[in-house]
Order: sequence, then structure tokens, then C-alpha cells
Amino acid sequence: MSASGRRQAKTRALLAAVTDAGYLLQVRFPGLRVAGALWSRLRYGRLSAGYARAAARDPAYLAPLEVLLTGLGPVGGVIVESGAGTGAATARLLEANPAARVVAVDRSAAMLSRMERRPGRVVRVVGDAFRLPVARDVAALAISHNAPCSLAELARVTRRGGHVALVLSAAGRLPARFCTWALRSRPADLVPVRAVSAGCGRAWLFRQSAASAAGLR
Repeated sequence: MSASGRRQAKTRALLAAVTDAGYLLQVRFPGLRVAGALWSRLRYGRLSAGYARAAARDPAYLAPLEVLLTGLGPVGGVIVESGAGTGAATARLLEANPAARVVAVDRSAAMLSRMERRPGRVVRVVGDAFRLPVARDVAALAISHNAPCSLAELARVTRRGGHVALVLSAAGRLPARFCTWALRSRPADLVPVRAVSAGCGRAWLFRQSAASAAGLR
């Protein structure tokens, strides 16, 4: 790789790490979501056309998700994906969970329009990650992959005994203590199951221990 190519790769890696740090800060401080939405529009609005191709070329993009899904095993029913984008993670979720259906939510209609159509298995919904347009207690798995998210909202839509997952492909470049600190603000009914590292990323899996519809949160 040329010197110019190395500089570009370092810049991309830095931007990815900064973006993931921003996502974790929004988990810790949901009030930052307005600034986060602006950053997402600036970063992803112009990338929608080539985002799927770029993700496919980067083996590290799905690495932590692959490890997480292998450990979790197949689930049935409904998977809610918050921040689904163009569907790179959606496709892998469908492959790993052949009996499941995915509700793919993203605030960008442009990104969702580039997702492969899978009638009967994927429902694409334009919506806010901090106010998911999904009923409570419906998901066997609620997941956010490389996107802003609200753990409280993911917990709300997940049924008791189901799982909530947060996957960030560049979080391995961030201090582990920072990640732990950011996730301390999770809802009390989300019980940590495991944290995994793969490639340059990290993923966290939680179990929903309470029925949110019963007002136990």
C-alpha cells in the first residue's frame, strides 16, 4: 500500500473509532442524540450509495457480529434491528436465524431503499432509534449494529428472556474502561450475558429479565 493509501486507511479508522465513541456517549447520555443525529447525517447521508459496497469489502465490519451470533445460536420470531442502514448486518441476521423475521428500522429512507428486498422476512421502517416505531415485548432479539441506539428502547421492545445486543465494529480501538463506563447507564432489567471482541470491534449481549409491559422497569 502506498503512503497515501496508508494515510487514508488511518483516517478511515480514526473516523470509525470517533463515530463509535459518539454512539457510546449517546448510550450514556441520551440527550446527545440531537448532535448525534447531525453527525450521522453528515457521515452517512453522503455515503448511502456506496455504503453497502464498502461494508462488503471490509472483513472487520461484521467480525464482532459473527462472533456474537455464533455464541447466541439461532432465534425464532421477531428480530428488531435499530439502525439497519443498507442491510449488511440484516442479511447476516437472516442467514443465522432462518426462522426469524427482521423489522429493520433506520432514520434514513435513502439507506433503507438500498437494502435488498426480502418479502415475508424483512419489514423496512423509517423511524428514530430513540423512539422505535415498534410495540413493546415483541422481539426475541433487538440489536443495534454500528448505529446510534437507545438501550432503553431496545429493552422496551424485547420480550422477557429475549436478548439485546450492541455491536460496534471499531470499538476495539477505544479504551475498554470507556466502553464499560458508557454501558453502566443501561436499564436495570438488562442483565449482561457476554462481551466479545473480534477484528477491531466489540459486541455486548444482554438478557431482558423483566416484562416491560408489566411496568417492572
